[in-house]
Amino acid sequence: MGKLGLTLLVTSLLLGGCGASQPATKQADSSSAASSSKLADTAATGNAQKKIKVSVEGAIRQFHQEFGNAAVVTELSLEPNGTRYAYKLSGVDSNREYELTVDAQNGKQHHARQEKLDADENQGVARKQEGIDTNQLQSLAAITRAATKKVSGHAISWSLDRENGQAQWEVKVKSGQVYHEVTLDASTGKVLATERDDD
Repeated sequence: MGKLGLTLLVTSLLLGGCGASQPATKQADSSSAASSSKLADTAATGNAQKKIKVSVEGAIRQFHQEFGNAAVVTELSLEPNGTRYAYKLSGVDSNREYELTVDAQNGKQHHARQEKLDADENQGVARKQEGIDTNQLQSLAAITRAATKKVSGHAISWSLDRENGQAQWEVKVKSGQVYHEVTLDASTGKVLATERDDD
């Protein structure tokens, strides 16, 4: 099954409201601390995203709990993973790189990995070049509203990284049967570019 077919299947399942609710996990501290943010995010992102119970801030908090506050986030994505959404976070500190996958519905960690940085990225080089200031991010709800105002439709995936020294969100929006990628400044929410996604 092609990428588009799989994306359509996952989107259909999510739009249909499939899936049972999950019991609370030991990650409740992260989830409850961001409950107001989660409600705003859920309300703003449409039916498919009602399964997103863990906020961006909550996922970043889990990243720091797992790897320490010296680690900075270099990439973050929120995408369908089967019939659920998952955050995938990557980051670095002065000597190591890290990856963490967090279920966006229940906050359960599915994958945590770390390894030494290559010599050319060591001693803070990668941290300085690729690190994102996560304290300056617009909320997922605000980013989604801006993206779907620019391209009418439903946001189905989000990714955050640093391009040319600037933190940027890329939001994939489904409009009818057409997909668009909307790029936004992560700290202001200003739309920087839109393009049709032919994948």
